[in-house]
Amino acid sequence: MKYKKAFAAAAALAMSIAAVAAPIPADGKTSFLNIGITASAAKIGTVTQNGLTYELYDKINNNGIAMPNAAFVVGSEDTTGCITIPEGIYANGSYYKIYKISSKAFANNNMSGIDMHNAYSLFSIYKDAFYCCKNLTEVALPYNLSKDFDTRNTFLTCTSFKSFVDVPCANYKVIDGILYNKEATKLLVYPQAKTDFEFTMPATVEECIVGLNNNFDYVKNIKIADGLSDEQLEKNARVFFGILGSVRRNDILFNGEPVYTKDENNASEPVINPVLKEVFYEKFADCTTISNEYAKDYAAYIANTILDENDSDLAKAVKLHDWLCGHVKYDPVVSYAISQGKDDDDKRNHCDASAFLHYVKADGGFYKEDGLYTVCDGYARAYKLLMNAAGISCERVHGVPTAKEDVAHAWNIFRLNDKDDDPNNDRYYYVDVTWDAKSGIYTNFMNGGKEGTGAHGTRYKKWSLSSSDAFDVLPEEGGYLPKFGDANHDGRLSVNDYKAIKTIIAEGGYDDNADVNADGQVNDEDADIMAKYILIKRGDANANGVIDESDIRKISRSVELNIFETEYDINLDGTADQEDVEMVKNMEGVKTKSVAKLENRLFSDIIYQTTPEFDFGDIDGSGSHNSADTLLLRGIIADEANGIHDSYTEEQRARADINHDGKIDNADSELLNEYLNNSLNGDTISFCQFLLNKLMK
Repeated sequence: MKYKKAFAAAAALAMSIAAVAAPIPADGKTSFLNIGITASAAKIGTVTQNGLTYELYDKINNNGIAMPNAAFVVGSEDTTGCITIPEGIYANGSYYKIYKISSKAFANNNMSGIDMHNAYSLFSIYKDAFYCCKNLTEVALPYNLSKDFDTRNTFLTCTSFKSFVDVPCANYKVIDGILYNKEATKLLVYPQAKTDFEFTMPATVEECIVGLNNNFDYVKNIKIADGLSDEQLEKNARVFFGILGSVRRNDILFNGEPVYTKDENNASEPVINPVLKEVFYEKFADCTTISNEYAKDYAAYIANTILDENDSDLAKAVKLHDWLCGHVKYDPVVSYAISQGKDDDDKRNHCDASAFLHYVKADGGFYKEDGLYTVCDGYARAYKLLMNAAGISCERVHGVPTAKEDVAHAWNIFRLNDKDDDPNNDRYYYVDVTWDAKSGIYTNFMNGGKEGTGAHGTRYKKWSLSSSDAFDVLPEEGGYLPKFGDANHDGRLSVNDYKAIKTIIAEGGYDDNADVNADGQVNDEDADIMAKYILIKRGDANANGVIDESDIRKISRSVELNIFETEYDINLDGTADQEDVEMVKNMEGVKTKSVAKLENRLFSDIIYQTTPEFDFGDIDGSGSHNSADTLLLRGIIADEANGIHDSYTEEQRARADINHDGKIDNADSELLNEYLNNSLNGDTISFCQFLLNKLMK
């Protein structure tokens, strides 16, 4: 270009000026020209020379330093060529040095380049000085440009800007047309119209100053230097993710390799580039374009791995719910913060990849074992992705708490039976994976209700969709369906639902909610399932997780005073009497939470036709209970007695804790032997049902 020679001449002139005119600061380190103007004297007048308009001052005061005869560039004539800013101008018989380019001095100018390197005293450029200079392609910066120069915004509207000219600067460095700080540790401006497909990152770079001018629109690969130390490689990786976060792209390669690779058939887990892995775990919330894409692919892999081709949508919903509950924990650091009245300020908990990438060892002073962690928002985002991957319409819901002491919360709503065009066949259900993951049971799965109640009763006065890919409004009240088994449609499961099912059976009727096992009819099997589901929730009158003496006293007192409480009708005969007291006495010591987990597995198996991860007692994993399991169990019990814990796998040891009491002993062996003896005598009930019956007695 024609002005290339002008730039070169400017560089040579500036170097000669620098040799004789560079100011020497008092501390020998920092030039006073790095300090912005804080006050100015009265303006003398305005003058125009060579197409540039200047304001003239007899002196300016720069933080106590008097600077006489100062000129500010305030305007310009339009041109299509290159504009050169001089060191100073002669006016009114005096020489004025140019110290500043003022706001919109070159606004909408069609110039193709600007050379400021001759302007040795120029140290201040206002951030909108080049506003909408859409044909500006090249810039040579002044030697003494201040460190306070606004690199984020100055060339933001210069849509054709391609390159900085490599001329010496006191505070900046230009490499291949890109602007860095003097030490080249910070990437400041990557010209937005630069068309190179590959960007070679200097080994010294440690930070990318995020700004909209750093577009990297044409870059396909960010190359790094060979032979970097692990420390410098990590710093370059951080810069890479800073760039991805700035430009919101997911297709830029790091040294020729993608952030992660995936199997196109979702048959295997997406593999993160090992060079980037640790930094990606840390920075994924800063580059959500790529991390959201990873989360989507990971969810597709999980759905493809754990779901069967013939699973109903209901079965898919359960399996995905259970996977999330079993693999992701609630972030304890956040739990502690909330208990102290503080907010969750970890943005890693509030993006799509949270439940798939948030591995943390130490955070906020807490030690946490390796594993996946998130909060309610992360659970809700992950469940939406998993359900969408399975082809089920699912959205996130955000709730505003009613009470001041509560915090905002997120959960999900999903739609079933939306395969046809009839909206009357659509069913909407609420799921709160957060609380189910904490409790280990289906207390917040497939709940229903109406506006204002939702997944948590009246705790949330207002709630709305946080996402709207599948449906953009919450269904009207008539579109909600309560949980399966809520035969009386009162929004909760109780003995009244059992009675309602019995009434429907007696009348030969049908109700979707009463069809507990979803087999198309309401019969005694549905009633039996509901009886078992409800029974274990009774007896634990004080809800402390175990049926103990206090429960017996509470129920006995109610019977003595002839006060009927539906929940104390243990045997479901419509009355609370001494027979119920005796039943509770027989259940004393039962750990209701452990039984509930077992019961929920059985309930899930029957209703949703899902297969549990493994059966307790099936220690060899053969799919059946037999004498081989008995031998293995004896060996594990013997090891336990001798304090040996590594002769068998963790899964085998988990299968061996048959009665769910946290230890492996003769009580487990007795249960397995009894089941095998019963099977020899013709008993065909499942082992899960056998355990439930034993624990409830």
